[in-house]
Amino acid sequence: MTGNGGGNGGGHGGGNGFLRLGPLDAKVVVSCAACSPTPDWADKVAWLLAPPCAFPPAGWGGLYDAATRLPHLRAYGFPPPDKAMADGLACEGDAEGLAALVAAGVRPDVTTARLAARRGRLGVLRVLHGVGCAIPVAEAVGLAAEGGRVDMMAWLVEECGVGQGGGGTAGGEGGDAQTVSGAGGPAAGGQAGEGGTTGGEGTAERPAAGAGAGGAGGAGASLLFRVSELLTEELFAAAAASGSMALAAWLRGRGCPWDAGAWAGAALAGSGELMEWLREQGCPMGVSAHSGVITKRGVVNHEGCSVCEV
Repeated sequence: MTGNGGGNGGGHGGGNGFLRLGPLDAKVVVSCAACSPTPDWADKVAWLLAPPCAFPPAGWGGLYDAATRLPHLRAYGFPPPDKAMADGLACEGDAEGLAALVAAGVRPDVTTARLAARRGRLGVLRVLHGVGCAIPVAEAVGLAAEGGRVDMMAWLVEECGVGQGGGGTAGGEGGDAQTVSGAGGPAAGGQAGEGGTTGGEGTAERPAAGAGAGGAGGAGASLLFRVSELLTEELFAAAAASGSMALAAWLRGRGCPWDAGAWAGAALAGSGELMEWLREQGCPMGVSAHSGVITKRGVVNHEGCSVCEV
């Protein structure tokens, strides 16, 4: 196999018994070796880069054990990691690898945090928040509710700074009214987003005029939501639909309001245990737009069929 083949296409037969690859194919082979899940990945890379192959170092789309491999690949002459790799590691939940990329100069943003939140990667969200990356808190809270994630919900509400006061900047392109920025770090910055401006002093209840139209985040950024704005009847209904008794109890313990939608959510989850708990705790009954009439015996849908009984 050799990297001296011509063109960008596939391989060509060589008289020396090696398959000659074009430049693009050679890059794919090197990238695959760098991303190999097997422990001999380093030997593969070294062999491909040395004669007779002599392939050039190439970029890579994702890594197993990124924190360990990154310095070795950089020493081989591989290009520096980029934002796309950070997003990939966020999706995979590689918090240690993401931290290594940030240390290498990569700047994750609210998109990175959103990808992590959608996959329930709490460890990644902790890393991002620690380096000052904006966290889409309102969206993440909703996702935690849908997934029945008490740990993620608790961190967002209690540790991510929701409800704490302070001024600063926040937002993304054109503003992001559901973004909370971290406490500063490599990802924190004073560069405004597209068409945006930095915000001034704000309060825990609402940001100051202009806040939410800034860049990816800033040190001491104002927090755009207070706890009472995040903990709503809709959030509780979503948590009930996950079937998680623990999350339902946690939310009620922090004063999250509820309504008949909680019964609808528990019915959708098929959790008689949760419905019994709602009854014991005095959750209000009534009419739900989603599941029909909520009665003392359970939920009856719009066709009159029993969905779940208590």
